[in-house]
Amino acid sequence: YLERLFTLQQYFGATPGSRVQELSLQGRQSENLAALEMFKAHPLFGVGVNSYMYLFPEYSKRSGLAVVATEREAHNLYLETLAETGLIGFMFFGFLMFTCYGFMLKSRKVFLASNEPDIAGMITAYMAGFSGYFFAAIFLHNGFPRYFYLTIGMALAVHMVAEYQKRLAAGEQEAGMV
Repeated sequence: YLERLFTLQQYFGATPGSRVQELSLQGRQSENLAALEMFKAHPLFGVGVNSYMYLFPEYSKRSGLAVVATEREAHNLYLETLAETGLIGFMFFGFLMFTCYGFMLKSRKVFLASNEPDIAGMITAYMAGFSGYFFAAIFLHNGFPRYFYLTIGMALAVHMVAEYQKRLAAGEQEAGMV
């Protein structure tokens, strides 16, 4: 790990003309540029779901940075989604992410209003984990695909529990008024 960090320090600390060959960084740069090239070529609907890895060799040649001409992933969830599904798919993806965040924020407010600070705290912690996963997705796409679906499912489940809590609280208020 330390050896890897020192390699990056040498890469970023050197003048552009004397930079060491950092194959990992060069490979990721090539993967990201290939994703952008795919998006430029097919901006609305992309190149097709799960097509990035098969098209990478062709598009990486255009950037001139390809380390290897084999099938690779973009290592960036957002660029790969943009390349494979275009603006249309990326907008749906973004809508899903923002909807999940919105559900979690609303759910947190419901549990705070219901005097359930422990559950509100768990939702806050979950939101931090949700944010961490999607930040890490900038650098490690699909490293843990199962967790992607779990994060979405849990965000939707929290929303359903909060809606149930609101109905319970409304029912208790009505019973107290009678």
